[in-house]
Amino acid sequence: MTSTIDPKSIGRPAHPRRRHVRTLTGYLPEKDASGKEKWPKGDEKVWKAGMRGLDTDVLGPPGVQSRWVYAPFLVCQVDWKIVVDDLGAYQAAALSARDNLLVNWNKTQSEYMRKAPKRAYYLSLEFLMGRTLDNALLNLGLKNQFSEGIERLGFSIEDILDQERDAGLGNGGLGRLAACYLDSSASQELPLWGYGLRYKYGIFQQLISPEGNQLEAPDPWLNHQNPWELPRLDVSYEIRFYGQSQRLNDGTPRASWTGGQEVLAIAYDVMIPGYGTTTTNNLRLWESKPKRGFDLNSFNVGKELRLKQQYFWTAASLADILRRFKNLGKPMEEFPEYVAIQLNDTHPTLAIPELMRILIDEEDLQWDKAWNIVTNTFFYTNHTVLPEALEKWPVDLIEHVLPRHMQIIYDILHSELVQTTILKDFVEFEGISKFSNVTNGITPRRWLDQCNPELSALISKTLKLDKAVWLKDLTKLEGLLPFAEDKAFREEWAAIKQRNKERLAHHVQVTLGLTVNTNAMFDVQIKVGCGL
Repeated sequence: MTSTIDPKSIGRPAHPRRRHVRTLTGYLPEKDASGKEKWPKGDEKVWKAGMRGLDTDVLGPPGVQSRWVYAPFLVCQVDWKIVVDDLGAYQAAALSARDNLLVNWNKTQSEYMRKAPKRAYYLSLEFLMGRTLDNALLNLGLKNQFSEGIERLGFSIEDILDQERDAGLGNGGLGRLAACYLDSSASQELPLWGYGLRYKYGIFQQLISPEGNQLEAPDPWLNHQNPWELPRLDVSYEIRFYGQSQRLNDGTPRASWTGGQEVLAIAYDVMIPGYGTTTTNNLRLWESKPKRGFDLNSFNVGKELRLKQQYFWTAASLADILRRFKNLGKPMEEFPEYVAIQLNDTHPTLAIPELMRILIDEEDLQWDKAWNIVTNTFFYTNHTVLPEALEKWPVDLIEHVLPRHMQIIYDILHSELVQTTILKDFVEFEGISKFSNVTNGITPRRWLDQCNPELSALISKTLKLDKAVWLKDLTKLEGLLPFAEDKAFREEWAAIKQRNKERLAHHVQVTLGLTVNTNAMFDVQIKVGCGL
């Protein structure tokens, strides 16, 4: 028996990728003749009887105490209070808090699936998230309960919080801005997801030698289990590099990109809880897995690896976004009505030619229609106006790694639109509404309430407001102005500052062996750089 093969299929997947229908992010239910939603599988009563709500009693099952038995650091269940260490206690507390986040996360994603709102997606090569447990407990409104329960079990909440490794997903202002956007969007109940890379070793770990010199080393932040991520082995996409791109020359702008090598993009989800709301959004991180022996990290280092990283992450993210949009059953022309993609600096800009490639080569749209969709979908955050700080790629490198995208970039540069506007002032041509200058703010929940709880308590007492009110509306802080010259208020404020200085001095003494005069003025300078 002789088998035949279509030459056009060479280099393409042998079987279509399994369609992503239902996942933990929710489902689109069928309806019966009366319009009532059908339960998707099995007996609805049995399913609902097994569903759990939020645990507010952390001292009783199924709260924190029952979660200790799942900590991988326990050697027995009987005398667990004796054998568990701070790291094991952290893992157990984190898993318990994550169980609560999962309830809200599932509800949020199901709600988005049902209502199909316009979604925003934030593509950033960095997400400087900070530690998660303290923030999760604050946003869940369970910090006091967990602190009390952990203390009664013989542990200190501060010691347990100190066990958490910072997520090694970024180190600069660019990454912190991205993290603030995710936190604020969830708190404002906006349907926004983040997309990034799951770095295994982080950016770098900053150390100080006994002589006081600053040292840098790779940060293996995933050495221990990360309780905050959910491996999504059911969500994967094939990403192509190299190969050949042949224009079809059939009167359309389409081309056939075949050959080369492929890797698999595997999704890991991180829940992003909002403050004062059950809305819990998502940060999806991509990890590369080899396909047929090819590993994204096994090839050339330097610019080529960086280019491949950026395309890998943006291509996987776009495939995921398009899959979600197609589940709505809407025509492709309506894509910008349901999707807005914010590009954080230059790193994700390959998403622009990638979406053009998909719309032209896979969806068979004409150039003008595809370009209209692209220009109404993407938005861009520029972090600097210095040309030397912007990434530049050798043309031959892009042609080698991404041959189809180089063709599309040439077509964009040669289009009539760019030819008629490239020499014009962008503000004059596009209008002032297309441009805005924003000064980064802070997330007050993390940088005020969590970093300085005594000051947060004083503000709440002085304003006679629950902190949940002013932490989501900083204009309420104007109510402190009448107390600027109030003697009692100023004394309390100064006492809090002094106690914080003493805590810092103690930390310096313990970690560096240096004695600091707490009656002196502390001049602390912190610089968070933008970019990698």
